[in-house]
Amino acid sequence: MLLAVFALLSTIALVIFLVRKKMKLGLVMLSGALLMALLGGLPPAAVLQTLVRSITSYETIRLVLVIIGITSLGYLLKATGIMDEMLVNFRVLIGDVRLLMALIPALVGLLAVPGGAVMSAPLIEKMGAEAGLDRDSLATANIVFRHINTYAFPTSTSIILIASVTGIDITEFLKFNIPLLVLVMPLAFFYIFRGIKPMGGTEERGRVKLRNIMGLFISLFPFIVIILLGIVFRIYFPLALLTGILYVILLPGKDRQYWASIKERFLITLRGIKWDMVLAIVGVVIFKDIVAATGFLEEISQYLVDRGAPQLLLVILFPALAGLITGNNSAAIGLTTPLFLSLIPAAAATIPYYNLVYIAAAVGYIISPFHMCLVLTIEYYRASMPRVIKEVAFISSWILAAALIRFALLV
Repeated sequence: MLLAVFALLSTIALVIFLVRKKMKLGLVMLSGALLMALLGGLPPAAVLQTLVRSITSYETIRLVLVIIGITSLGYLLKATGIMDEMLVNFRVLIGDVRLLMALIPALVGLLAVPGGAVMSAPLIEKMGAEAGLDRDSLATANIVFRHINTYAFPTSTSIILIASVTGIDITEFLKFNIPLLVLVMPLAFFYIFRGIKPMGGTEERGRVKLRNIMGLFISLFPFIVIILLGIVFRIYFPLALLTGILYVILLPGKDRQYWASIKERFLITLRGIKWDMVLAIVGVVIFKDIVAATGFLEEISQYLVDRGAPQLLLVILFPALAGLITGNNSAAIGLTTPLFLSLIPAAAATIPYYNLVYIAAAVGYIISPFHMCLVLTIEYYRASMPRVIKEVAFISSWILAAALIRFALLV
């Protein structure tokens, strides 16, 4: 037990230290995985087997292709001017850039793509600069609003998973979580954008024309194609991304000065791939699998159960710890929920306990230094990991506090 706690705390400390030393995040994650393997006493053969399995797994390959596609598409949209046109039309139609910086990540979050925050990051980057938002605050906004769907969206894989494991209807989790978001998200909005006045309000909105609506539709069309193919028709998501990229590459332009040639656009696409982010994703996956191989999380959970820790403490502490260490909400739910089924049978009277399990796991996951979206957002903006985690954790603590109050009123 003591070794497990020491290993987990040492690894987190190493990650924070290396991040402060400006080491590439992918190398940071690999270093954390190596330390965890050493402290866990994993033999070299087991470590090698885990590495090979992590790198060659279907999900890892899919994630790598998704990140390659998203980063190259974002760069291509910037280089061709499509992104600027999109943002101009968005501002005319909606007005306040603060609302846009909250709305765009939330909409992208509906895609439910691991690491998908990197898709919204470039979309709100220019607006953040215009509003005078620093890198850390911009990264915080992208993370917080990107993950609204984690708490209260019926197609969230984590909500589906916990509902399936417990046998509790999904609507029970939504009824518990939605009021929390209604209370906390407006507070988060004004906290993140404090000191920033509304920009582009009624004057711009008064000039809305059909061409703005059509221009927005055309500039959003690559995303519409990706959503239709990848989400609606369930086509392999990297192929859906490739289709969106090809649309932009082949899109005819108004004049040669504004639009690059097809060959130039193809080269622009290749230059847009952010290999640092690819390495970061691979590092996160390897770390998660090494943690699972050590069995430390199961050891800590069993220790707490054997010591007779209070149920309320367990349903908060262990899911949050699992989310924090794995950086994966579904993994945290999958690790912890079966443990509680023997302690707290799923029934009408115990539903609030499982609501807390879900909220705690989500909070731990969102603030985890191994969380893909957080890692990629920080890498994209070159933001400070400790400062961003501190801000995201501060806002997430409001959700956890509100959940505890709601729990107390129901139990």
